[in-house]
Formats: sequence, structure tokens, C-alpha cells
Amino acid sequence: MSPLPLYKEPGWQPIKEGSINYFYLSFGFLVVEQAFEFYLAYRQRRYLKKTSLPEELIQQAEAVDKTVLPPIAPKAEEMKRESKNDQPETTEKPKSKSFVQQLKDKFLGSQAYNLDKNTFSFLSGSYGVVVTVAALIGMYADLFSCPYHIVYDLFVDR
Repeated sequence: MSPLPLYKEPGWQPIKEGSINYFYLSFGFLVVEQAFEFYLAYRQRRYLKKTSLPEELIQQAEAVDKTVLPPIAPKAEEMKRESKNDQPETTEKPKSKSFVQQLKDKFLGSQAYNLDKNTFSFLSGSYGVVVTVAALIGMYADLFSCPYHIVYDLFVDR
């Protein structure tokens, strides 16, 4: 069996005592960076679980609701309907929601969406860390060069 091909630059030498080990450096950077990202996601998650609007915002929205005036004249469509049917309608139209209620509905929907997005980000980040660590360890331990002898024996003339 022929020797495995080793792809090394001319002048390559093993790591000497006291020199920088880039594996540990990159692995350490990966761990610190991911830990910081997970910490930020955890902090954000606490705020995403809140279901109530800030009191100041509710007061401002209520003030907006009080200043909005109902329409003065009926719309043209309503006038046409009333002229065709002289009888009053028995079903009442659903009233539009107040600004505060609309704001609460949008807030709750936004919180739910962002909480799901945060959860997916956490899972995706965890998967990325596992894949990156596996690749780093595989390259460091030279695990990816194992099948070279099979390819070498198949395609290289003897």
C-alpha cells in the first residue's frame, strides 16, 4: 500500500513548544462568541414573554382614542342602502376596535412571532455550534483523511 498523500506547504514543521496553537485559539473564540450570543438571546427571551403593554403607552393610546371623532356624515353607501330599504337594519355592524385594543392585539402577535423566532435562532445556533465543533475536532484529529487510501488505490496507477 502506498503512503497517504499529505498536503503540506514546503517548510512545514509541527507546532513547537511556545508557539500559537490555532486550534485552541479558534475553539476558544467559538465558545466565547456562542456563549455571548446565547446570553443575549436569553435576555431578549425574558422580555418577549411579557404580555402587557407599558402603562405609559396605554395612557397615550387612550388619549388618541378620546381625540378621534366619529364621522359626521354617513357614507354614500349607507345612504343608498337606507333609501332602498326604508326599514331599519336589524343586525348591527360590528364596531371597530379601539386603538388600544388594536395595539394590544398587534403587540401579542408580535411577541408570539418574535418568541418563536428566538427559539428557532437558539436551536439553529446550537446546531451550528455542534457542526463547527465537529469540523474543528475532525480537522485537528485528521479524521477527514481516513478514506484517502481508498481513493488513492482506485485512481492511481500502480
